[in-house]
Amino acid sequence: MAYNCVAYTRYFNGADGNTEAITQSNFPTATYNLWGVDNIGKVIRNGTALTRYYCLKDHLGSIRMTVDAAGIPQSWNDSYPYGLLMDDRNKISGDTDPRYKLRHQYYEIDAAEIPLQAGFTGKERDVKTGYDYGVYPAEGRRRRPKSGSARYYDSRIGRWLSVDPMAENYPGWSPYAYSLDNPSRFVDPDGRVVDEFRVDRERGTIVKVSNKGASERDYYNVGKYNERGGSSTEQVIVVHRGVGTINSFRFWESSKSTISAFNIPENGVSGNILEPPGPSTLVAGVNRRIPEGEYHVMKNDGNKFPNVYKLFSDQVRRERGILIHPGNWWYDTKGCLLPGTGWKPDFILGRTSTPMVERIQNYINQVGVQNVEVHIFNIIP
Repeated sequence: MAYNCVAYTRYFNGADGNTEAITQSNFPTATYNLWGVDNIGKVIRNGTALTRYYCLKDHLGSIRMTVDAAGIPQSWNDSYPYGLLMDDRNKISGDTDPRYKLRHQYYEIDAAEIPLQAGFTGKERDVKTGYDYGVYPAEGRRRRPKSGSARYYDSRIGRWLSVDPMAENYPGWSPYAYSLDNPSRFVDPDGRVVDEFRVDRERGTIVKVSNKGASERDYYNVGKYNERGGSSTEQVIVVHRGVGTINSFRFWESSKSTISAFNIPENGVSGNILEPPGPSTLVAGVNRRIPEGEYHVMKNDGNKFPNVYKLFSDQVRRERGILIHPGNWWYDTKGCLLPGTGWKPDFILGRTSTPMVERIQNYINQVGVQNVEVHIFNIIP
């Protein structure tokens, strides 16, 4: 008697919600995701053979090309603004289709094509239907759908296939709309929120572009913008919003200093920060800025600038004394962070910058020092 086995896929998630591995019951294969700031690639196991792939993405997070460990392209694709793949503009290495059309665009794929399942803005494509998964809540970077937690997106019509759970926050928009009908500018990973802030890398400003009631993640479009609304988004940075979050983006540097744009997404406070010059270092006492990353805060217990807060992390020790204190000129930094209301080269605006320091201190006191996370990013070209 013959039995037909039902094919199924297993997903293995880590503690942070990231999908770490995928196995398929009817293939001797497994996929292991490579994580950096985002999903940067995959390792495919086929029997005992392991093949490593890396994903090259555009500013929206869409995978445009997949290369192997030697840097040789294995696949590439172009899509229309809403994610529909273009005919004659896609290829899988070794594909014999003369038009180079991806066979898995709507239908079944074989084991060799598994690395290409994720594509448009990082979503996972259901290869049987052509729909993309939008998964929430998103406490990690990417979760598999749970009951009541997934929406499906159809790139052929540019619409979600179920109602936005936050539709009441957008009375002027269709509850099925994708990225406020502007997919070249906004990213809409799960159908609830799109990019919320615009970071101007030339002017050093952060502007909130819409009020969508986001409470879990903040999206920053980084690029160049003008007064007429023209834009050139170069990258999208996604930040998980904790109880207390301060996000800082380094965008300008000289031999004397580094300038950042920062904001507190919860209360709308924004400005600029003056730091020492690069390169970033973990070495204390050399008047160089600290590395990019995530930091905690604590009250300064030293005699200089008492009662201000200082940053620390697993790599940057408390004793290094990276304070958030008043000051305006590059020679005032002494390794620390000087916030203000604006900037000029090697200079921070705001008289002595004391009012901005006090606003940051008040926010930290309000949410609790133990709940504050400071994220520092480098967007210097």
